[in-house]
Amino acid sequence: MGEWWNRYTDRFKSMLDVCGPPSWRYLATTSGQISDAKANPLSPQSKRVLSAVCHPQTGEVLPLPFRMSAHVPMNTILLVGMLSSRSVWGTALWQVLNSGFNAMQFYHNRNSSNSVSDNRLLASFVGATTAAVGVGYSLRSWELRQLQHARGAASPLVFAIGLFAPFLAAAASKPL
Repeated sequence: MGEWWNRYTDRFKSMLDVCGPPSWRYLATTSGQISDAKANPLSPQSKRVLSAVCHPQTGEVLPLPFRMSAHVPMNTILLVGMLSSRSVWGTALWQVLNSGFNAMQFYHNRNSSNSVSDNRLLASFVGATTAAVGVGYSLRSWELRQLQHARGAASPLVFAIGLFAPFLAAAASKPL
């Protein structure tokens, strides 16, 4: 298929090892196990442990919820919360939690040579969270007004907007 395909599949396999099911067994890795892995960094098992719990460039141990191995489990909790929330304020809360978690995970796992200031990162977080909460709040409010007005027999459009409100809100927080 070509060199690009090999690079893609290699990167995919690497990210699957770091973020996917193979890494989940390292979520509760103790400091003693991390020390043992750092003492023997060439063993395949140690490499797996260190890639799941440490920053890839600095080797610093990352706080548990912000490790790449926690990405899927933590985002699953956030996704269920966003999808199950049926109130306006619940939608806003889950959007804040989602934006906050993703910002902190990206912050802890950022490129160590990143020269972006913390103030700029904070401003980006506030802007993204405001966009997500604004869209989520507005769409959920509109949906609930339409349902109340239609006495529960709303159009398929209202149903679709309500169903996709969490996705649209989260998408609004992402840069173009």
